[in-house]
Amino acid sequence: MSLPPDKPLKLTVTVVAACLWLVPLASAEELTNLDKAAVAYQHKLFDKAVGLYTLAIDNDKLDQDDLLAAYRRRGRALYLIGESDKAISDFSRILKSDPKDASVRNSRGMARMDNGAYDKAIADFTAALELDPKLMFARANRGIAWDAKGDWDKAAADLEGVGKSARKFAGVYQHRGFELLARKKYGQAIADFTRSIKLTPNHYYGFRCRGVAHKDKGDYDKAIADFNRSIKLRPDDAYAFRCRGVAWRDKRQYDKAVVDITASLKLDPKNKLLFWIRGIVWDMHRQHDKAIADFTRAIELDPKYALAYHSRGVSWKFNGDNDKAIADYTRAIKLDPKDPLVYRNRAAAWASKEKYDKAIADYVCAVAVKPDSAEAYFDMGRAHARLKQYSRAIDAWHKCVDVDPAGPLAKKALELIDSFDDP
Repeated sequence: MSLPPDKPLKLTVTVVAACLWLVPLASAEELTNLDKAAVAYQHKLFDKAVGLYTLAIDNDKLDQDDLLAAYRRRGRALYLIGESDKAISDFSRILKSDPKDASVRNSRGMARMDNGAYDKAIADFTAALELDPKLMFARANRGIAWDAKGDWDKAAADLEGVGKSARKFAGVYQHRGFELLARKKYGQAIADFTRSIKLTPNHYYGFRCRGVAHKDKGDYDKAIADFNRSIKLRPDDAYAFRCRGVAWRDKRQYDKAVVDITASLKLDPKNKLLFWIRGIVWDMHRQHDKAIADFTRAIELDPKYALAYHSRGVSWKFNGDNDKAIADYTRAIKLDPKDPLVYRNRAAAWASKEKYDKAIADYVCAVAVKPDSAEAYFDMGRAHARLKQYSRAIDAWHKCVDVDPAGPLAKKALELIDSFDDP
């Protein structure tokens, strides 16, 4: 896509459409807001899910069942992003229409407990159990609420009601730990996983859970120590090897990372994600041929694996093969046209071939998909400058500053603007 003669850059809906010419969009356009919200929720994009559920509730003509489902999922997503008051409001709306929904009473109790309203939470859990005496998590949650109030006798009675084995007690804390982990409350999640370990010190799962929490928090040494314990208790756990490998990778100990990911692959040899992870480690270790082999294996397992094509393109670029890089980036874009980074990477490959007009077209696509991409605007400006389109270069650098005035590229962009005379 060539650009018109040198003049101020303007992004319009037409530009966005031009960026997506590679894929048919009919199937995406057929999705309702409710469908899109469900996809966002499934991928744990809870903020996005809340917005889409709100659009569905406010603008779509939902029947009663779909409307209640939208409130339920939006309430759940709100709870997971820490908006407990709003979550309570959504759950309460459902209960006005269906006061006998035990699951929603349990969910509202969890949100109330998060707000420290333990008495109201206990009332909700109790109501849920009256409606469904077999609702284990309502009983478990009520036990946790009693524990928070300092009434261990009642807490113990509820936990015993969940199950008489220590392993089931531990499961209560593990369940809450994952709820906290999803909301990035790492310290509280670690505390719950530690409680579960005290109940079942010879079971691998609590250590693995706590290791994940330490890893997500960025405390890799503690994470590795927990994964060590988990693997010692269960040596055939592919997931624990994978997690420990990722922790080694994040510590930049790439040889150890490769050993662990390879051990995970021996236990789970058809897992495309493991080949992709090891490929990333090889790239970080500057062994790009091995990375290409792993990304290729991932693609063989799933020919529609956009991320593997994208990553293999990066490896080809590292190896100096821009043509193969561009081919893989193009495949990735066809499979996932909404990833701004792959447009930027393809643009960089075009720029390396001095095809600056094509590079600019990809940078335009990148900012159409992600309008706050300072990196794309900055590099777009450099490509315009290479073509001596100085006013357009200056305009792109101004946009770089506008979208991220405190970012690392803003100062460089201002320096470049000062170095050119505006024609």
